[in-house]
Amino acid sequence: MSERIVARAFRGTRRTSVYRDHAVDAAVLGRIAEASRRAGLAIAPSLTSVPRELELSELRRAAEVLDLDGDVTALAELARFCARARGDSWLTLVAA
Repeated sequence: MSERIVARAFRGTRRTSVYRDHAVDAAVLGRIAEASRRAGLAIAPSLTSVPRELELSELRRAAEVLDLDGDVTALAELARFCARARGDSWLTLVAA
């Protein structure tokens, strides 16, 4: 059984925040990161830095991981949730 990774996008402060999340298999996240690395995108290899809404959209357009489009889209939505915050926002990846 593959380990699950939960990506969580937060808005607010560390004490009072709201979040959205998306769970994905670690192997799937690895494939997304590898495809982004091959495409020369900034999200590779970790996805743990600043949310990269645009790079995830570029990865979708590259059509290298069409079978994972649902997960790539969900991760892009989390990045967009952070990017459009008026205050602080951050993205975390945790093992589930």
